[in-house]
Amino acid sequence: MSIPKPPSFTYSYQQPPKIELNLDNPIFVFYICVNGMSRQRAEEYIHQVKQQFDIYSNITMWIVTTDEPTKIECVYDGKGKTKDSEIAGLIEQINERITVLGQSNSFEDFKINIRDWRIDKIVKHLNEED
Repeated sequence: MSIPKPPSFTYSYQQPPKIELNLDNPIFVFYICVNGMSRQRAEEYIHQVKQQFDIYSNITMWIVTTDEPTKIECVYDGKGKTKDSEIAGLIEQINERITVLGQSNSFEDFKINIRDWRIDKIVKHLNEED
């Protein structure tokens, strides 16, 4: 009696389409500390961070997990650009959001903190106009 051969499988892997990196935009690396987080919690946290920075079309954000403290670094200022007031303002806004993320214990808490932060920004802007 002979043993039948297992069926042969053909694996089909499609590489994701290549996209062009816009070197006119600055590139930031967001190092996210996932030390002590479960895999699920880390993935949720990364997803939250990604959503927060997807609203910006004039920057490129790379997210890297690490056991070191969470931080953001500008690794490329953008083609022919220096850190002018627009970039400095953007860095300030990103740093403020990191602070809000760090003060949040859950996604619901994070949404409340972001809402409060945005309201504070609006009120501050309105007070500056007066």
